[in-house]
Amino acid sequence: MGHKVFISPSDQTANTYAGGGTTEAIQCGKIGIATKAALEQCGFEVMLLQYATMAEKCAASDAFGAELHMPIHSNGFNKKVTGTRIFYGHDGSEGHKAAKAILAELGPVTPGAPDMVQAYPALYEIRVPKAPTAYIEADFHDVQAVADWIVDHTQEIAEAICKGVCKYFGVEYIAEEEQKEAPIQMMEFEEMLRMHEKALEDNDAGAWSEEARQWAIREGIVNGIGYLEDGTPNYAWEAHVTREQMVTMLYRAIGG
Repeated sequence: MGHKVFISPSDQTANTYAGGGTTEAIQCGKIGIATKAALEQCGFEVMLLQYATMAEKCAASDAFGAELHMPIHSNGFNKKVTGTRIFYGHDGSEGHKAAKAILAELGPVTPGAPDMVQAYPALYEIRVPKAPTAYIEADFHDVQAVADWIVDHTQEIAEAICKGVCKYFGVEYIAEEEQKEAPIQMMEFEEMLRMHEKALEDNDAGAWSEEARQWAIREGIVNGIGYLEDGTPNYAWEAHVTREQMVTMLYRAIGG
């Protein structure tokens, strides 16, 4: 059996790319799927989980027996900074070695600079998984030219990541005979996003927000999105909020 790699693409649907039209979740999902295919071509066992909480992702990584935990993100800051960053836990660790191996392949491919590896032990998906983590931030999506490049180079990014992972594990890299974009279309990603949203449409919520939630219900600010099977209102507390919903709640809150 091959080495086990867990891929955790960004699920940040609100992080819009410069110029609009796509998001970090969509593009990193595509990169993740293409990376999975490239790694499997090289004999790795790969598990990919995108639309889940960080705790769920880390638990799945541990249960899978991952030997490398690999979040895939793109970055954003001030629309000027560029360059690929790969984070790890501590200097000299296995995560550090994996980060350097991946950056050696991915850095020269991505358009921005400077590229660097950096210890970031506080990140949840670095400190929690049992496996060493190489946390990839594939350049900066808030810079127009870089964002456009990321969108157009899914397969190139994925193959570079795969080469770095192969180098880290000492596995021979096997390229596809024909380089092709991963066969994932926008409609499929939209369906994945709908499934993600649907999974949040229930009354699950943290205890820390109980007082605020009850106030919002009592004041008529939040009315829910319908009813659950047992007839109770479905407030969908953990679902994403649209601008329409936000302005409606603000309007109600000021007595409109």
